[in-house]
Order: sequence, then C-alpha cells, then structure tokens
Amino acid sequence: TCYYKLQVVSEFNKVCAFDYDDTIVKLRTSEPMHNVINTLNELIKKQHNIVIFSNQKGIEIGHTTHQIIQSFMDNTASLINGPISFFYSTEDDKYRKPMKGMYELFNNLVPNQHFEYYCGDAAGRPNDFSIGDLYFGNNINIPFKIPEEVFLNDKSQVSIIAKNYKKSIQ
Repeated sequence: TCYYKLQVVSEFNKVCAFDYDDTIVKLRTSEPMHNVINTLNELIKKQHNIVIFSNQKGIEIGHTTHQIIQSFMDNTASLINGPISFFYSTEDDKYRKPMKGMYELFNNLVPNQHFEYYCGDAAGRPNDFSIGDLYFGNNINIPFKIPEEVFLNDKSQVSIIAKNYKKSIQ
C-alpha cells in the first residue's frame, strides 16, 4: 500500500521532505506551485536529498490511477535538476500520513539520513483541509514547516502553526 521511486545521492546525508499536492504542485496536476522548482534545485545544490511523502487514497477509491499519479510525479521530477524520491500511500494503514510508515520505509532503504524538516500544507490553519501534515512532522519528530515559509520566505503564519503544534503533542 506504499509505492515509491527512490532516487538519492548516497554522498548527501541531509534530507528535506515535502507533501506533494498543494505543497509542491497544484492539486491533481503536475503544475508546480510558486518558487518550488527554484527552491528544490537550490536544496539539491546544497547537497540535500529531496523526498516527497504523499497520501493518494484516490487510487484505492477509484478517483485516479497509479498511472496518473506516477505521470504527475514523473513530470515534476523532470523539472528538477537532480534526484527526487517519491513515496505515496494508497490506503488507510500504517503508511498513510500522519502515520510514520512512509518515513520508516525511507529510513530502512536509506539509513543514516538527517531530516532537516518536513513541509506540508495541512497544518490546521483556518483554511486548511486537515492538520495531517503537522501531525506527521510531529510523529516523525522532525521540524515542521509550511510551504509559505519554505518557498516564499513568508513567516507570517508560523505562530499559528506553533499553537497547533503545541496542541498536537499534549
């Protein structure tokens, strides 16, 4: 129930991890969000492996297919000047965020990696559809960031996230 395409540079031991839909690309497309490609390319230049962790339950319920999701991810990868790994879950099980399964699978495949942060759009803000990305960051015990912070250098919503984070660990 977890599918992946693993592409890492073994000499790099730092990882920046991201959600896919509405973080890296616009929902149900491979169209990048603003400044994503430049930021990812800069991270790769600074010797970071890039890993995407995405829930894709639409496959299980028949709203999309593996072929469509994989073509979106392949299109995204073609825009990046370096390797990028994709992990996606298709069911409600240990691999679905906020559970730790995808993260643990990556760590088993590529040990000794230091995760700098996980970035996702589902942070429990008033217009977010969920708080799952924030909980995932908490569950895997790495710093959490929102897309506005990473890609736009906009820290105006960080205090909201900090409040939600404190609630999630009580």
